[in-house]
Amino acid sequence: MSSNFAGVVVGFDGSAPSTAALDWAAAEAVRRGLALKVVLAVELGAALPMPMDSGAPWAMARIEAAAREVLDDAVDRARKTDPGLVVSTLVIDTAAAALVAASRSAALVVVGNRGHGDLVGTLLGSVAFGVTAHSQCPVAVIRGGSTRVPGPGAPVVVGVDGSPASDAAVDEACELADRSGAQLQVVAAYQVPVTGWVGTAPWLDVYPEEELADAAEGTAKAVLAQARGRVRRNHPALDVEFTAVRERPADALADRSRTAGVVVVGSRGRGGFRSLVLGSVSRGLVHLAESPVLVVHAPDQAYSTEA
Repeated sequence: MSSNFAGVVVGFDGSAPSTAALDWAAAEAVRRGLALKVVLAVELGAALPMPMDSGAPWAMARIEAAAREVLDDAVDRARKTDPGLVVSTLVIDTAAAALVAASRSAALVVVGNRGHGDLVGTLLGSVAFGVTAHSQCPVAVIRGGSTRVPGPGAPVVVGVDGSPASDAAVDEACELADRSGAQLQVVAAYQVPVTGWVGTAPWLDVYPEEELADAAEGTAKAVLAQARGRVRRNHPALDVEFTAVRERPADALADRSRTAGVVVVGSRGRGGFRSLVLGSVSRGLVHLAESPVLVVHAPDQAYSTEA
């Protein structure tokens, strides 16, 4: 695969979620004015009916031909959005490895939240978590059958916690809202700790619940003020709503995904208050959200096996 493709990359395996990802990626490529690369990865070790060293050139040829047919159908579908938009690549590798390699130069990688195409060994959706963890560009995870895109009436929702990944998520969310004409909704969710570190000794023996709640809310509001300053400096004309809510971050963002065009979240993060750790919710959102989820890394963030 070319290492200098700077457009939108979408993984495809013929499944319904990957088809939804293909359609979403094609529309997003048009919005960004970028080319689209469709990647179909075949893991021959899983696809071949016998060990690789037994020699089965006929089987490899048939698998590659079948994969090429699936890929050609995907390209034809994407070209209905823009005939000059699409290039394609057939990769003999795992889907995760192929998409992470593509992310090194891509502007965006798009995957289905799960999938199983007609070709054995192209389990795309099962690698969505691995791609979000290791990708070196933002990753959009699309639910099967979803046609949701940001725009008027379909806001861009971003979760914030004050971390570098959260700042990067805010920047990406602003760009999405600006391009699509959508409202930007910035959400800082917080919880109040009710148990201590030793045994079951409650925090309430030391601090009244009201005092803990006030402290947590104050920290969330400080995080929102940081995000507000960032938004206003770079995108002063955006229609923006800032909300602090006492709720589990994953639940707060999943609730808003019901009407959102997209939910944007940092891949991992740590705010000023222990309950505001945001990055750990990206994994849950991929399962819970009803809208596409865009996972963003901090620019200098080390890549990990955890999303």
